[in-house]
Amino acid sequence: MYKPEIVFTGKDIARTISDTKGITRKQAGEYVDTVFEAMKQELAEGKNISIHGFGRFEQKVRPERGGINPRTKEKVRIPESRTVVFHPAKALKDKISD
Repeated sequence: MYKPEIVFTGKDIARTISDTKGITRKQAGEYVDTVFEAMKQELAEGKNISIHGFGRFEQKVRPERGGINPRTKEKVRIPESRTVVFHPAKALKDKISD
């Protein structure tokens, strides 16, 4: 069944940490920012991130490929690129399917 999109932001994460751990929202926000910056840095260095019970963030290389410009119908070369993919852990999949 389709559910409308609900966005849970970094501020929401900080608020949850603040409320459950008894620290200020500013401190919690700094912790959240630190975690996300560390994750970005590790991914930028080509490393994958695994969070037990949550999932894995992995880099994927999209190989160079051909494409077509929809406006001119001209063939174009799309260069190789890197992206991040997320693979949820079984525990997360099970929680979502409840």
